[in-house]
Amino acid sequence: MCNGIDAQKSDTQTFVANQPNQAAISGCTGSIAQYQHVDRTHFISQITLIDPPPPDSPDVRASSESDELASVLRYYQNFYAATHSSPRNDGLLRLADWLAQVASGLEEGRSAPTSAPSNLRTNARVMEPDVPDSLYRGTYFDARVTTRIVRTYPTFEEASARIAAPVTFLGVSQEVTELVQECRWDELLAYSDPGASLEHRDGTDVSESGVMSKRIDSEEIDASSRNEFRQLKRALLRRESGGADFV
Repeated sequence: MCNGIDAQKSDTQTFVANQPNQAAISGCTGSIAQYQHVDRTHFISQITLIDPPPPDSPDVRASSESDELASVLRYYQNFYAATHSSPRNDGLLRLADWLAQVASGLEEGRSAPTSAPSNLRTNARVMEPDVPDSLYRGTYFDARVTTRIVRTYPTFEEASARIAAPVTFLGVSQEVTELVQECRWDELLAYSDPGASLEHRDGTDVSESGVMSKRIDSEEIDASSRNEFRQLKRALLRRESGGADFV
């Protein structure tokens, strides 16, 4: 992975150098995230940076606060795309889409907005389960309802028996969402989730950026996932037997 990032950096520098409109880059770095395995807790989660941004040179412009904000918004955009629902009404704007627009504007030299659009939708798919006053809003991921697992195991019950803690809740703190919605960009850049400093709880991780991942066990989710497993199994069998594709 390190070699792959090095190759991408080299390609990027070559590409920028060959642009006729004198394009420039403010950084050329990469990162590798390794997350703690559910069964091997003696290895902690860690992120490895592959080189810091390059030193000043004629081909590199100094990074600005707008660059930093754009990078942070891209970071949260990726989480909101998964954790927050897409509007059914065409007149509403999804949070992840708006952050992408703001980040693009910053990268093109425009100023950050001072207010959010009136049609912005900030609804998450679910709240953190079993915690009524939780700040974290997000979604569930179930390893048992992926194509690979459905192909591997004949029944949902067998997949459940073979996969330890298959359901994960992923959420973003409402404190972060409020800062974004209210365009309090300086506070967003300085934000640090106080929950990240707590002693590690079994199956739960909270990052300083306000993102939570939590292993959960729920009969309600099991019932929904069992139905999804069966539907996906039928779709795969039909597709593999030459029938029409459907989900």
